[in-house]
Amino acid sequence: IEATLFGDPNFVVSSLKSLSEAKLLDLTFILEHKFIEKAKSSAASAFITHKKLDYLTHQLVAKNPRKSLALAIKLFYPDRVMPYFSSHHLDPIHSSAEIEQTVSLGHFVTVAPNVKIKKQSIIMNNCYIGANSRIGQNCILYPNVTILDHCSVGDNSIIHSGAVIGADGFSYANDNSSYLKVPHVGSVVIEDNVEIGSNVTIDRACLDQTIIKAGAKIDNLVHIAHNCEIGANTAIAAQTGMTGGTKVGQNVMIAGQVAIDNSVIGDNVIILGKSGVTKDISNNSVISGFPARNHKDELKEKAKIKKLLK
Repeated sequence: IEATLFGDPNFVVSSLKSLSEAKLLDLTFILEHKFIEKAKSSAASAFITHKKLDYLTHQLVAKNPRKSLALAIKLFYPDRVMPYFSSHHLDPIHSSAEIEQTVSLGHFVTVAPNVKIKKQSIIMNNCYIGANSRIGQNCILYPNVTILDHCSVGDNSIIHSGAVIGADGFSYANDNSSYLKVPHVGSVVIEDNVEIGSNVTIDRACLDQTIIKAGAKIDNLVHIAHNCEIGANTAIAAQTGMTGGTKVGQNVMIAGQVAIDNSVIGDNVIILGKSGVTKDISNNSVISGFPARNHKDELKEKAKIKKLLK
């Protein structure tokens, strides 16, 4: 993986996990300085790092740690880089799928291996459900919904046409002026009573989970990147987008065309339309503007600028 080993070369790691998910005998990664503090509390036994860290017993130090991560994922997960596809079966419903009797399937629905669909769910025309995915009971998938491999949808959830759940996250390593794709082998977990609008994209996590918690409501044309977490009963309006690793608390209201850059949003926050969030937001805040800040402060500044222009 193009890294220098510091530690015991005979030490055996069992799997590759994120910092938060790694356990004893796992290999994890520290891609940049901001993750060093989090790494100190990680249970992992070995690390891919961007520089040598004296307190780590086993580490693989890489000049290009993102590239090393991409190569490591391919070693640990060789069978999960591509989603299920087979042109050899005329029946689009795989024989290993478990579909309860009261489920309704429309025309041209594809159900991959080891899928489970619970009672009274409705899967409309041209939907695709990837391998090892789970659809809960009383769900509705409108036409042309794509659920890719290893994703799950909770009970009583609704997904509208054109939504794509479980696409790869947007992550690349710059390798000699070209881009090396970092494979994403995690999943998307959608909990109960969630509604997802048309043409929403929710990317799978790199290694663990992108999570939409119970009761969340997501409008059309929203992009939720890899490893994001959307809290319970949060509402997100159209054309909002967020970068990977963003965490949104519960009972949050996000208006249209908001951009959120890898930030932690507290509970009961209101983010007004066209805001650009570039840092963490505390509980119970009302924010606006770019960069987003307290809404009253934003209004005061605009009023002062308006006076200066007169």
